[in-house]
Amino acid sequence: MRPGEILILRPGDMTMDEVWKYRPESHKMEHHGKERIIFLGEKAQAILRPWLDRHSESYCFQPAQSDRSKNRSANAGKPYRRDSYTLAIRRACKKAGISPWSPNQLRHTHATLVREQFGLEADQVVLGHSRADVNQVYAERNHKLAAEVQKLIG
Repeated sequence: MRPGEILILRPGDMTMDEVWKYRPESHKMEHHGKERIIFLGEKAQAILRPWLDRHSESYCFQPAQSDRSKNRSANAGKPYRRDSYTLAIRRACKKAGISPWSPNQLRHTHATLVREQFGLEADQVVLGHSRADVNQVYAERNHKLAAEVQKLIG
């Protein structure tokens, strides 16, 4: 999902069957009348499950609930902002001594894996794109496939 979609996650936006369905309260293409459904498998479910134990309309990730801002009533009930999310990741990377990365890199990496394993159509529907050509931006080129093709045809 897009970084902004994880930030506005609420338990009431989830349908919890074998594969969970998350319908964000707002999304990038809603002004075009498009529906957005994000499917979550068991790995994502395991990560999210502890955050869902709250009122159905309450955001799962709120700055008011972090240790740093417990006394900030201005943040009460509000979700994190995208820039705060990015900054938190950068700080954690620095603390861990690793190269910084951005939240959207998770989406791009997932797109690459889906495309490699299941093809372009699967990549398109998983990312929620109307057209497959948009996926060319998100998924890295499959260099392994290119090498295999060239090996076979010389």
